[in-house]
Amino acid sequence: LRSSIIYGPLPPLLPVARALFVQWMDSALSPSDAEPTSFFEDEFRCPIHVDDITSIVLKLLSSGAALSSDQRTLNMGGPDRLSRVDMAQTLARVRGHDNSKILSVPSASVNRGVASPPDISMNVSKLTTVLDIKLLSFEDGLRKSF
Repeated sequence: LRSSIIYGPLPPLLPVARALFVQWMDSALSPSDAEPTSFFEDEFRCPIHVDDITSIVLKLLSSGAALSSDQRTLNMGGPDRLSRVDMAQTLARVRGHDNSKILSVPSASVNRGVASPPDISMNVSKLTTVLDIKLLSFEDGLRKSF
């Protein structure tokens, strides 16, 4: 299983050392943070909700299905191909945050020290077909998480 950005509610038992991407976005866009925040407009990902990952793994384990050689690598991303700007706009809509705090910028505007591929979105059709599973949209996953 090859995953994309994993998101969901905060872990229930132990805090994580650094903010998860969706929780960081929520904090950055909240009314208490008055500064606009930059989000990349030209890098695409397929975020997947943690509950979908759990369902996928449980389905694989419980079915005992022997996967054929062309099914052994499955992309485990969500159904939506989104830029970071798209993710921020969706989160702002779901959480009622001010969209004007979202600054759309090219990824080249930030020197991160390493190159990041512009498009690592995932085709999940094999996963959904083999497992007969429907994945949460990013918006529905956000609604479930907050």
